[in-house]
Amino acid sequence: ASVKLLHLNPMVHLAPIVRSCRALLLCGGTMEPLEELLDALTDNGKHSARLRVRRFGHVVPAVNLAVLTVRAADEGDALLKLVAAQRGTDQTLDALGRAIGHCRRATPGGLIVFVPSFAYMHAAHTRWAQTGALAKELGACGARVFSEPREATELERVLAAYAAAVRAEPALDLLGDGGGAPRTAAEPSGGAACGGRATLLAVVGGKMSEGINFADELGRCVVMVGLPYPNLRDPELVERMAFLNARQAANAKARATLNSDGGGGGGGGLATAAQRYYEGLCMRAVNQSIGRVIRHAADYAAIVLLDARYEQPRVQSKLPAWIRQSLGARKSAAAAAVAMREFFHERSRGGDCLAR
Repeated sequence: ASVKLLHLNPMVHLAPIVRSCRALLLCGGTMEPLEELLDALTDNGKHSARLRVRRFGHVVPAVNLAVLTVRAADEGDALLKLVAAQRGTDQTLDALGRAIGHCRRATPGGLIVFVPSFAYMHAAHTRWAQTGALAKELGACGARVFSEPREATELERVLAAYAAAVRAEPALDLLGDGGGAPRTAAEPSGGAACGGRATLLAVVGGKMSEGINFADELGRCVVMVGLPYPNLRDPELVERMAFLNARQAANAKARATLNSDGGGGGGGGLATAAQRYYEGLCMRAVNQSIGRVIRHAADYAAIVLLDARYEQPRVQSKLPAWIRQSLGARKSAAAAAVAMREFFHERSRGGDCLAR
């Protein structure tokens, strides 16, 4: 058994800093959505008059980024809404495999697929291995397929093998190929003369979703599978959300009293603080994951948001501005693959090959 002390109010520590400093600068590329941070900095709006929010463009020009929301694998398929009750069904996993396959065939170099959890990655990998989709779809065009390890000690080895496969380096494949003899990362590469391909399955919130640099050919495309909302039954999350709603209700009551005395502003919805926090946890995880690609001014990549819910304005508003400016919608992954081929053809200038 263990005991965990949970600090529910970060303003206790932030307030003295905010009060005493003349200016406080916070900057970052994946800070969206900002609501929770702004609430903490302003003590739930009490000091909002001092706040200035500025959003600036990315160093990478918009033409170097293709962001596509995808609602289905193929035209006529059911919508992909990867909620917890549906995302683990065989039908959904099969559709996901086909959708990733479309992206794989359109993408040179490295393709990174982020899934919500290790358990989901295992379930998907098992299903795709049974149906043959692991080789046919994720391994299309001779791509090697790798999975993020649970053990941190294995991380560097997997990353090195993935990089070697993308770059078609003749490094010994220590991971094996499902029980067969070890082979080099250079074979096969689908007949492409310009280098190898590899697909990497990674977990949102895992080691590969934060701090790993997938620049250039290591991350030509990242696919975000679903919206990684945390478990609402998690005891820590339950306590945080209860605290946020209780604090917002108390603040609204104080404002109502002030209004009755002839001052103050309007109230607000009492059920929104916890909901903003909950959605913020999800979308910050999304933004951290997709931020693993596009690492310098000359880099380029495609980002595929694979879930019909990414079409919702409320969800899109929580993406960074530099992502939103390149956002487009496609009805299927097959249609997205057409757009991706055109994008890579324009951006590569002869430096990458595409599956025709």
